[in-house]
Amino acid sequence: KCGAPMSHPFYGRIVNGKPILDDPDGFQRLKESLEGHAIMIRLEDRPMLDDITKCRRFFHGVVVPHVAKAVGFSPTPPDHARVKDGLKIKFLTIPTVPGEPIQVRSTESLTVKEYSDFIFHCCHYAADELHDPVPDPL
Repeated sequence: KCGAPMSHPFYGRIVNGKPILDDPDGFQRLKESLEGHAIMIRLEDRPMLDDITKCRRFFHGVVVPHVAKAVGFSPTPPDHARVKDGLKIKFLTIPTVPGEPIQVRSTESLTVKEYSDFIFHCCHYAADELHDPVPDPL
């Protein structure tokens, strides 16, 4: 096919010389969808968000505005709040008993690891479902 090449990042770690992917099922689905195609595989060091302030800054300054634009919202704080709430409901909902009100974790309660994981899920959502990948943090 002509046009821009499809690019989909997969994240993970190298352990004992082997890649351990965060989303092995998604990688398998992508491999199956590309059966017979010429491909390119590239490994890179992934930038990591190493403190909570960087996580919050990246989430509020990059991820939320990017997703807001991708879903057609205006670039205004009220719409950003709606997008943030939607992302929290999608990825930070605490399992409850059926029929009881849902509970959603506050981003303020997240550890650095939890916040990084939350951002990872939001970025995968943007790439997989909105077809508009969020740029990696620098």
